[in-house]
Amino acid sequence: MKDRVTISHWESLPFDVRRSVEREIGQVLHASSGQGLVAGVSAHLQTERGEFFAKAVPASHPSAYRYVRERWACQVLPDGLPTPRLHWGGDQSGWLVLVHEHLGGRRVDLSPRSPDVGLVLNTLGDMAEALTPCPGASGEAPDITDNVALLQTQAAPLLDGAIVEASHRAMFDEALRGFSLDQLHGDTLAHYDPNRNAFRIPGDGRAHIIGWSLAACGAAWIDLCMFAPRLVQAGHPPERVEKLLSKIPVWRQAPEKTVTALAALWALSRLARAQSAPPDERAGRARVAAAGRSWVAYRST
Repeated sequence: MKDRVTISHWESLPFDVRRSVEREIGQVLHASSGQGLVAGVSAHLQTERGEFFAKAVPASHPSAYRYVRERWACQVLPDGLPTPRLHWGGDQSGWLVLVHEHLGGRRVDLSPRSPDVGLVLNTLGDMAEALTPCPGASGEAPDITDNVALLQTQAAPLLDGAIVEASHRAMFDEALRGFSLDQLHGDTLAHYDPNRNAFRIPGDGRAHIIGWSLAACGAAWIDLCMFAPRLVQAGHPPERVEKLLSKIPVWRQAPEKTVTALAALWALSRLARAQSAPPDERAGRARVAAAGRSWVAYRST
């Protein structure tokens, strides 16, 4: 991606940065490149004290704010939540660094017959309860409306232009009619981007969630809304997705019109990203956008 940092391995980080990390977790005996969900350098580190996952980005990088947000979120997350704990986060020599417990296990399978789907939904339901009220000091949590305002910015040119087919544009226009960011306010800390890559299943058999760089406070149902098109993308018919979500109490309280509007913004933002993506990524991103559009179409009938 265009915002990726060109440094790709632990040994390529500045000496002072590596030494700061080793002071916290012990001497690094082996390092292998990892794949984080946020721009920057990521590495699986084996040290004399155990295994860790570290990532770093220059403080001047456009994605640095996401490191700051993830550090805040991980510091306030309650014990017992299935997510790797933040061992250390610091600023060193112009770099932001986060060091998490290493989470092994495997990626989740979201296909229709996979038992992993239930595990992930259980985690999302548990999160909605455990993270209400929003942890941390009053007023310090980022607001979900800041995140969604970006989706609105991405969606606007598509609705004004010819990229979206006329029939689809009418559907999106109707879905967004009367929508206001104020409708998303709430007192739950949302992960905001629960995609397949955000979950892993280690030895305890639970679906653990990683990557809190977009965490924000909002309505309790928002993570379920953001996850729904991922299930459609994995092969679940939209009506099946609705049935799966209906088993989770917070979803049954979600306002239908607001859910459809947020789903429309999500789908449009993915279409915008597909249009601007490098050629080798466009097809994959277009499939993601199509899944979101299919879910909006089902909810609009």
